[in-house]
Amino acid sequence: MSEEVPRKMEFKKTVDGMVVATCTLELFEDGSVYVVGDEFGELIVENAPDSLGKAVSHLNEQGYFNVSSAE
Repeated sequence: MSEEVPRKMEFKKTVDGMVVATCTLELFEDGSVYVVGDEFGELIVENAPDSLGKAVSHLNEQGYFNVSSAE
């Protein structure tokens, strides 16, 4: 049984313990990813091998961390 991936995930970026930016990542049925955030507006990752992993990795590199599933 495979683990189900949440359709939406919330990410936050903190500086000195204070939240300075947030974003939401949404995974679509076709595997494409849509991210909207305070710092960068919209980011769309088309259906590509490991699009979810690439989007999460990009957010982590920018200082964001997953705080909870929105759905």
